[in-house]
Amino acid sequence: MEHLGLVAGMFDKLGIGELLDEVMV
Repeated sequence: MEHLGLVAGMFDKLGIGELLDEVMV
């Protein structure tokens, strides 16, 4: 799922990568 990676990168740019990480757990 490369699409997911792109989304994660965008979220990380916004500074909420950690939040996404918690949701992905």
